[in-house]
This record gives sequence, structure tokens and C-alpha cells, in this order.
Amino acid sequence: MSISIMGVITALLGMWGQLAGVRFLVYSLVISSLFISTSAVSLAGKPIQVAFLFLAFLLLYLIRTPGFSYRVWYLIQNNQAIKWFTAYCLFAVFISFVAPTVFSGKVKILTFSAEGVFVGDLTFNTGHIAQMIYAIAAMVIFLTVSFLIQVNKSFLTIFASAFLWMGVVNVVFAVADLLNFYAGFPDVISIFKNAEYVMVDQSFGSVRRVAGIFPETSAFSSFTAAVGCFAFFLYRAGFRPNFSRNVAAASLLLVVLATSTSGYVGLAMFGLLVALSEIRQLRRGYLSKVVFFTAIAGLSVALLMSILFYDQIMLVLDTAVFNKLGSDSGLERFSWNSLAWGDFLETYGFGVGLGGNRASSLLIVLLSNVGWIGVTLYSMAVIYVMKGSFIAENTEQSAIGSAAKKGALVALLPAMAAATAPFQGTFFYILLALANIRAKDK
Repeated sequence: MSISIMGVITALLGMWGQLAGVRFLVYSLVISSLFISTSAVSLAGKPIQVAFLFLAFLLLYLIRTPGFSYRVWYLIQNNQAIKWFTAYCLFAVFISFVAPTVFSGKVKILTFSAEGVFVGDLTFNTGHIAQMIYAIAAMVIFLTVSFLIQVNKSFLTIFASAFLWMGVVNVVFAVADLLNFYAGFPDVISIFKNAEYVMVDQSFGSVRRVAGIFPETSAFSSFTAAVGCFAFFLYRAGFRPNFSRNVAAASLLLVVLATSTSGYVGLAMFGLLVALSEIRQLRRGYLSKVVFFTAIAGLSVALLMSILFYDQIMLVLDTAVFNKLGSDSGLERFSWNSLAWGDFLETYGFGVGLGGNRASSLLIVLLSNVGWIGVTLYSMAVIYVMKGSFIAENTEQSAIGSAAKKGALVALLPAMAAATAPFQGTFFYILLALANIRAKDK
């Protein structure tokens, strides 16, 4: 085991949080969810993310709360979204033990390593162990955030504000990435990229594909699209309007500049959600000022960029959109999905276990990893989250839950097209827990 400088800093902040209080720890957890390329601790060569360390410190604080275990058990029993998500995580861990034993040597799987991508026989491996840990972490994140909401629904406001500040930090890293490429600004971001992930070169020609602190552009753009969507709908609801408006505008602009297919899929979902939210107004014959001026601003920026950077834009569209499926990357990912689908069929629909293989679609990943049972449990959890199991006490809490639902959908759609692993990041599971609330029945 080894600990990095970031791990030491995280540990010091986590210990300070035991004195500073739960608000400090919540902000730390949310902001640290951005640092997916940063390893705090390395165990057996596998990086432990900064967010997981902060999660441990938050749990250390919360377990001292009277009735903590009883309240968590009550949530699992009585909150439908939590019940289904917990069932999914536990089943995923169970099948990850069983499938490699039952189907060992009978199924071909795709595995990733620092040396490349390989096809081999199914055996229980470190990929299973890592993804099982991630599944347990996802369950703990979802339960922890839900516990805080159950204790006091005002935590929704704290989480929403923390997300906005996390959006600011994300924008700062993205701008630093661009300044490094175009102006020779010192590469301060590389300090934080110490996890043993493959860091892909994110530029072609004279165009920089924004990645910020992330290992590659696709992860950055899908993450930032969800943040921008969440911030935009907070702005529409009047939650810290100036702050949320600026975070939304900067985030969505960076997604456009990132030139990633995943980001553009997220933007398409965002546009659809905005359009659906305007149906009631359109039936009355008018359009809200926010949407009108957002559309005008977006079209103006697009027109200006198309005039000033026509050649670069056409290169980007040709590489990242029009010829994506026919590219070497697109063909490779299609072959991953074909092999993963074969794994699903060859295991009679039960899957090869979490981390047993990789694909390039969250749906295919889940089907091939946890089978039809796991996909059913996961789908039921998402459905109940979208319905909302907690009841909001006021319109602000309801608005935060609604914005979180939309942000989660914007995060999910690109994952359906490009995710290579079941775990969708600390950020996503916090957002999913915040989305599990609805307005009072009238």
C-alpha cells in the first residue's frame, strides 16, 4: 500500500471535517467527485479515489449519529428506490463471485490493462474485485446521501450549492487545460492525474479536445453536460440564480468546445429536456425568457464560431461525429459490444460478473456483467428515483430534486452510448440520490 500527497491532504481534511462538521464533509465529498484521475491511496496496484476517502470520513462522522444503523435499515426497507438499488448492488456482488466459478474457461472475455486490450478465458480476476468494490461504494454513496436527506431535507440545498462549486472547479481545470495547449500555460493539471489510468492524447491538429482533470474528453464532456444541465434547471427554478446561471453557461460552452460525441449526446438530451419543460408554456402561446435568450445566445455563439473557425469545426465534426462509427475507434468499440453480447448469451443471461469484461455501452456492460436480473434491478431503481420516494417540504427542495433528475438523465444517455464499466462515478450516485424526491401531492 502507498499513499500519495493528495491522499495525505485528503486525510488531513477528513480529520479536520470531524471537527468542522457535516457541511464541510459534504462539500468535500461532492467536490472530490471531480477528481476521478487522482489516486489518494494505492492498494495492490489499484488506485483508491479521493472521493472514496472522503466518503469514509463522512461515514465516520455519521455513524456517531444516534440511531444511524436503524435509520439506514428503515430506508432500505421502506424507500422503494433505495430498496431496488441496494438489491442491484448486492446481486451484482453475488453474481461476480458465482459467474467466474460456474463459467470459468467456458466464456471468452475482453480485459483491459496498462499493456492494452486482450481476449481471454473467463476467470475471477482483479477486474472483478475492483468493480465489486465500486458497486459497494455506489451503494454506500446512495445510502449516505439518502440518510442525510432523511435526517434533514435542508441537506438538499447544501448538496446543490456544493455541486455548483464543484462546477466552478471543473471549469477552472478545463480553462487551465486550454491555456496549457494554446498559450503554453504551466501544466498544473498533471499533478492531479496520478491514478494508473490510460491518459489519451486529447488533441488533433491545432484543435484541443478539452479534458480538464479527466483522463479523456468523453468522460469530461458527459460529466460537464450533466453539471451544466443541473445548474441550468436550478437557475430556472431561482436557486442562487446568478451563480447557477454562470456555472451552467460555462459548463455547457465547454461541452461544445470539448468536441466529444458523448458530450453532444448529453447536449441533445439536455435540449430535449428543455423542450419538454416548455410544452406547457408553448400551449399557452409563449416561450419563457430564459429559454428564449439561451437559444439566441447559443445560436449566436454557434454562428460566430462557424465564421471564425470554419476549417477547425469541420475537422472536429468529421472526426468526432460524421465518421465516428467508421473510425478505428468506432469499429473497435463495436467489436467490444459484439463480444460482450456473446458473453450475455453464453452465460444464459446471467452475465460474467462485474468487471468480467468491458463494452462500449452501459446497457451492454450491465447485460454482460450482471445479466437480465441485474439490469431489471437497476432499471427499477432508476424508475423509482425518477418517481421520487422522498417528499419535498417546499418548492426549493422540489426544484433541486427535479434538476437532479434531469442531470442524471443527461449523464445516463452518453453512458448508454460509450460507458465501458458499470460504475458511473461518485458524482452520478450523489445526483441519483438527490433526484429521489418529489413535490407534495396536491
